[in-house]
Amino acid sequence: MLKTTNGGANWSSLTTGITDNINSIYFLTPLTGYACGNAGKIIYTSNGGANWVEAASNVTDNLYSIYGTFCSGSSGTLLYTSNGGLNWQIGANGFLSTYYGITSLTSVNAIACGVNTIFQPLIARTTNGGVNWSYSSFYLNSNEGNLRDVYYVNSNTVFAVSNVWDGTGGISVSTNGGVNWSTQLYNDALNSIDMAGMYGFSCGAEGYALRTTDQGTSWQPTVTGLNSVLRSVDIIDSLNAYIAGDGGVILKTTNGGITSLITTSNNIPSQFSLSKNYPNPFNPSTTISFAIPLLRGVTDVAGRGVFTSIKIYGILGNEITTLINQPLTPGNYSVNWDASYFPSGIYFYRFSAGEFSQTNKTILLK
Repeated sequence: MLKTTNGGANWSSLTTGITDNINSIYFLTPLTGYACGNAGKIIYTSNGGANWVEAASNVTDNLYSIYGTFCSGSSGTLLYTSNGGLNWQIGANGFLSTYYGITSLTSVNAIACGVNTIFQPLIARTTNGGVNWSYSSFYLNSNEGNLRDVYYVNSNTVFAVSNVWDGTGGISVSTNGGVNWSTQLYNDALNSIDMAGMYGFSCGAEGYALRTTDQGTSWQPTVTGLNSVLRSVDIIDSLNAYIAGDGGVILKTTNGGITSLITTSNNIPSQFSLSKNYPNPFNPSTTISFAIPLLRGVTDVAGRGVFTSIKIYGILGNEITTLINQPLTPGNYSVNWDASYFPSGIYFYRFSAGEFSQTNKTILLK
């Protein structure tokens, strides 16, 4: 388990007190949070993760998702808590279904998603705080598959993302609170979805990610620059979001998914540098690599970093977008520019960090 206190610039390890896999985490407040994992493990913190205590889940099944006062997992497990997470009651258990995702709209309204015994996407809903649940299943445009995550927009509109049996992904939407669903299929399996107002992201297999700017009416691919499996996305607002994935990958965007910043090496460079973007010419995305050296008074462990920006300019010198605008600690980085919505032409990208500045030219050729 990792924690950041500076907007994702640095992450520190936390001691959880358990050795089982942790699959999901949710914080009610900056100090109070829960996490769930395999073998029925639920842990609880009241001091921002500095210390964790094990809660009584009353199950030994793998638990895959926790949100608000609800938790879900294998063997059809659906749990709820009414005492702040110290003890959990069983709402349902002992079935051959699995719930990979759960979310809640209020303390009494929640929805879980997963797969049943005949590989149909499965929905479970409660309107009385998890004591009783109703169930429904559907196909993903006549395809089998499993739902991996679910998100409430409001009491009527609900989104769920899925892994389809053929390796593609689905985004399903319900406009009647999860009773009926319609599905749009996408290139790769999807594991997570999150939204903030009109904006949202979904992520999944092989570094695949989608974004929406119209509250899910349409979704467009966004380039992450990775091919690893992406497991979870958390959106803060229209500009800021995080994605976590296999291999310890943590991505952050500060411009609504136009770019994603990646640390490419643990080695500390000896000088500032800006590499030529690759590919060049490009269509529609390209990678820009740069290095920030160890500065005076800044350690390679938890230094204050240096304020860094990468901005894109048109042929006339007009600024058209900002890829990075934040403090960064010493290291080697790469950032992807998705220029899908820009016309062909010559562009310039300027890397500024501290007193260092360098500008390179690139060509977008559609």
